[in-house]
Amino acid sequence: MGRRIYAALRKQWADINVQIAPSNCTLKEYIQNLKATGVDENEIFSNIVGDFQRIDVFAKQGYQIEQSAPEEAWQAFYSLCEDGYNKYIV
Repeated sequence: MGRRIYAALRKQWADINVQIAPSNCTLKEYIQNLKATGVDENEIFSNIVGDFQRIDVFAKQGYQIEQSAPEEAWQAFYSLCEDGYNKYIV
């Protein structure tokens, strides 16, 4: 989510210095923290998958700067989509 926000801010307000400071928790801790607030694990993964895709889609639409992602990240994205975490796919 932080990368997507950064990309949008850099595109929309290119003349300001932007820094995104995510928490220093692991993915496992992030999921546990959200689950403790009542958020369903499927919802968490669907959000992550959707945000990852929007990094690419919104850049192509001109809303964000372009960012690269390693091939293994894209492979994980496609695998998660096939596993049903595609609720927020554009």
